Amino acid sequence: MKILLVEDDIDIAASIADYLEYQAMSVDFAYSVEQAKNLLSNTTFDLIIMDVNLPDGNGISLCRELKQEHKIKQPILFLTARGVLADKLKAFESGAVDYMVKPFSMQELLARIKALNAHINSQEQFEISLGPLSVCIQSGAVNYKLPHGSQHEIQQIQLHSIGLKLLIALMRSHPKPLSTDRLCAIIWQDEIPKSNPLKSHISQINSQFVRYSEQKIITSIRGIGYQLSVPDIEQAIVDQVSENKAGSND
Repeated sequence: MKILLVEDDIDIAASIADYLEYQAMSVDFAYSVEQAKNLLSNTTFDLIIMDVNLPDGNGISLCRELKQEHKIKQPILFLTARGVLADKLKAFESGAVDYMVKPFSMQELLARIKALNAHINSQEQFEISLGPLSVCIQSGAVNYKLPHGSQHEIQQIQLHSIGLKLLIALMRSHPKPLSTDRLCAIIWQDEIPKSNPLKSHISQINSQFVRYSEQKIITSIRGIGYQLSVPDIEQAIVDQVSENKAGSND
């Protein structure tokens, strides 16, 4: 599990990181709003732990911006000395999913992180979808809905286990790219091959989709990594937003 810790107290940040890394979690630091934004623009995290009082801004305002403007999906847990009810309510209204008050127990923090992670995994237990793409987590079936005028044809794409992991990782990260190192860590964890097999696996995935749509679904971004890139995805999202607005006006 990869965590972004936004905390300006270096001692507290180091203590949390040491404890969580001992629990086999990966922790990156940000000591300010600006640093947090920079890290989030280049890296995908599974969870964000954030203080309210930061040197260059307010964590609650940052949470609201990330959720409402940048549409990030990662859960945000506040860890702060501000324990009044008004602050807690503002945090939850901004999009936070949990709120802890300092001083705190490391064991309780770990328990809350595990509970959040279990909730995320349970939500994606059956299916993860993005635009015309959907993946059944249990069976590994990949369905790709192709537009044909007013009709939509659904093609089932056959992927091996590594290809499936790559596709799911990029779907979860979309629209942000993932670095080669991050993808290798997701697929092979601590047993990354000495050779670079990632390129061949991505080529195999693209070849499956090109058969039906004449489009590569994964593109390489030089110096950055790989990104899910299908025009139909963006159009499907726009269509869904339009449908939701139309439904709300009925």
